[in-house]
Amino acid sequence: MDGQLSPEAMDAAASHLEGCVDCRLAVHQQQQLKARMREVFAPEPPPGLLESLSTLPQAPPSSPSWLNRLLSSSFLGASLVVLGASMAVVAVAYIIGAPEDAVADEVTPPFDRYTAEYVEVGRPTGSLTTDALDELDEYGWPCHAQLGAGLERVAGRWQSRGSTVALVYAGDGQLLNLFEQTGVLSKDALRGFEQRRYADHRVWVRDGHPRVVTWDADGITYTIVTDLDDSALTGAIADLPRPEDEPDLVQKVGNGLNRMTTWMSAA
Repeated sequence: MDGQLSPEAMDAAASHLEGCVDCRLAVHQQQQLKARMREVFAPEPPPGLLESLSTLPQAPPSSPSWLNRLLSSSFLGASLVVLGASMAVVAVAYIIGAPEDAVADEVTPPFDRYTAEYVEVGRPTGSLTTDALDELDEYGWPCHAQLGAGLERVAGRWQSRGSTVALVYAGDGQLLNLFEQTGVLSKDALRGFEQRRYADHRVWVRDGHPRVVTWDADGITYTIVTDLDDSALTGAIADLPRPEDEPDLVQKVGNGLNRMTTWMSAA
């Protein structure tokens, strides 16, 4: 899991995981715990930031500004200092309030292989039993028995290399393949994709026959390969975990102010 095994030991472990549901679940739990433990630690403020922030409101100009000399108004000068300090605080809050870098490992799903499997194999025979799939669902891998309106789970298999669960859904002559891989989606993997929204999910889409849709949520990257129309696809995506939206300006400033308050309290 941490890349400390030799290639021979990795192969032996992968072979064992193929046939042992309990060990697969244990590995997944450790990967989830590893990712979430990293989130416990708040980011350290940049060197000197606390000191500079504490002096912002008390830092008047070293010499009277031309506007002060022109208007001879100490009140206006003080107001400008406070306004400037406030704008500086807001700017810093906006910068440090941006989303933190992903703590889970980045992954690049093999989209072309997924597409080839869909086109050439159609409906592959799964190696995981219904009980095993239901167990995976309970431990954080969404292996729902149904997706959308009328799509039933008909097969599932575990791919040890890449820690991926591959699921097949079918109904009324329609087919959908779903791949769930541990890790967050690499931005480098999105060349040729465009961002769209389905069922309030912000996802990445590569059009074609079949169509490929991908996103990540809660430390798992989801990839759908299907020829479903937009309506049926929207229903299927709605039943899967939703990715977090990019925070807007107000949310970034609010997040940044909260982090600054935490840093100052700890200082």
